[in-house]
Amino acid sequence: MFKLAEATDIRQWDSDASKISITGLGDELPSDLKNCDIINQITCNIREISAAPINSVHDPKVTNTFLNKAAIISGIKLVGLNLNPFCKHKLDNDGWGKPVSLELLNEWHNAI
Repeated sequence: MFKLAEATDIRQWDSDASKISITGLGDELPSDLKNCDIINQITCNIREISAAPINSVHDPKVTNTFLNKAAIISGIKLVGLNLNPFCKHKLDNDGWGKPVSLELLNEWHNAI
């Protein structure tokens, strides 16, 4: 669970997060995280960013809302970041699109 507090690979993070056993009994958190609601708030917004294009017709304004919430909660300043490379991938109306090219993936990696 500790490694879910930070995401460097969204697909791996999502895969790992979905493997957490949920008993319906309010699983006990590690003591370090018991009073850390901020992690829950951040991760919920991050999951919504990845799920929004899949669950409905993609609306960039919705994704932007979740991104801004996650940024504000985590204290990350988006101003000054070059986010243009992330706008180059176009989704179809069903939330999916063509596979991301290696060239574009490299642009994303270099923008971070």
